[in-house]
Amino acid sequence: MVVRLTQVIQGLFALTVLGAIVFGIAYVLLVAPKTEHSATTVGLFLQYKSTARVYYNRMSEFSGVCRELAVGPQVQCRDSENAYRVATKYTDDSWYCIDATGFEGEVFDIQNEGFRCR
Repeated sequence: MVVRLTQVIQGLFALTVLGAIVFGIAYVLLVAPKTEHSATTVGLFLQYKSTARVYYNRMSEFSGVCRELAVGPQVQCRDSENAYRVATKYTDDSWYCIDATGFEGEVFDIQNEGFRCR
């Protein structure tokens, strides 16, 4: 009876370890690439936000900030005298966005003509 109980416990332990391994592999394959992309995007957008703030302090307007930021082709940048917005595709159904209001984050709907993220 004790031997059988020991075998059951060892079997349950083996299943737990196997489950943890499968979960780890799934995490690396499905989540980690997005996390890396996310960290890169957030870091880049923090730089954009800081540069826009410095630009405004120097020029007293946002007009021309997109030229100053020199964003890549996958990034939308719009500026006017009083506002700016920088956005890029983040996931299949969302955008990562910053604007002159101080907003910074993920949005699921973005207007092509506006200067605000939301």
